[in-house]
Amino acid sequence: DLASGEPKSVKEHNEHFVSKYLKEERHYLDHILQDVDAGIRLDEEQRRVVLSDEDYTLVVAGAGAGKTTTVAAKVKYLVERKGVRPDQILVISFTNKAVGELRDKINKAMGIDCPVTTFHKTGYAILRRQDANRKAVVDLLSGAKTPIIIDKEKVKSYLGVEIFEDTKKEKEPQVGVVTGLAYTEFGGDILPIEATYFKGKGGLVLTGKLGDVMKESCSIAVDYVRANAARYGIPDQMFAENDIHIHFPEGAVPKDGPSAGVAITTAIVSCLTHRKVDNNVAMTGEVTLRGNALPIGGLREKSLAALRSGIKTIIVPFDNKKDVSELPEEVKANLKIVFMKKADDAIDLALLSGGEAAPAA
Repeated sequence: DLASGEPKSVKEHNEHFVSKYLKEERHYLDHILQDVDAGIRLDEEQRRVVLSDEDYTLVVAGAGAGKTTTVAAKVKYLVERKGVRPDQILVISFTNKAVGELRDKINKAMGIDCPVTTFHKTGYAILRRQDANRKAVVDLLSGAKTPIIIDKEKVKSYLGVEIFEDTKKEKEPQVGVVTGLAYTEFGGDILPIEATYFKGKGGLVLTGKLGDVMKESCSIAVDYVRANAARYGIPDQMFAENDIHIHFPEGAVPKDGPSAGVAITTAIVSCLTHRKVDNNVAMTGEVTLRGNALPIGGLREKSLAALRSGIKTIIVPFDNKKDVSELPEEVKANLKIVFMKKADDAIDLALLSGGEAAPAA
């Protein structure tokens, strides 16, 4: 209401509210740490931090009177003014020195029995779990000597449901579904690639949030298979009378790069010949219009992803043979690594016998 002189924006309104609140709570804040040191007075910024509505997990970057004083005041404010129970509050510090200062001020001087610990002791997720094991974890953080044996079941109990899951390989061989290998900013992962066809006019449909390079790989793969259709027993009219759809699942995740070219080629041949793809095989490699398999990067991460997902054999470009010596021993011991010079090498190995060329629908 402009006529009444009220604040004109949310920011101004909030500032007005905080300023008013600071005045009302000034006397309380001036004496909030009298149990620690009657001479301590919070400055304006510290007062704002104490009054702000934050989570009950307080993080301290390091030791120092200013930092630990603010956190101690915040803890007392939460308990006295907000009615928060001490066991609902968690104070975490990056340094052991700060932990000592905070325990002296919060646990000893003020008598507030909330956990004060360092990051290396445990994670936030464990303490926030409200279960039968909570008291044991809090006791451990508080310095109790009773050991806790952590097994697989306790990890699940403490941390809850897994937030991220590894991509799983196909459970059985399927037509038109090939397992590729991807290198991401988070490491390696397997990349399912699906191909199908339906009556149309020779079009190519691509889905899965693909970048320009991956779209080009799809076009190259289709053109290579089309140029060599007779080799795979695919009727000439198949491409003119049908559309091909290539899909990369997890459509919200961006995908790009040339290294899926061989896998895309294999998926197309599988689809058009009705030959199933071995679900225990994964592959990576760029493909050219002549069907050559070009080297790729991230072999270490990709091979680990394959092993983690239950893949038994990976097919990689011949020029990556020199990189195998750098792979972890667990990969070399448990994964069969096959080298290819051409896409046909991967097709021959990955496609199972017993299929037949698809009819020109």
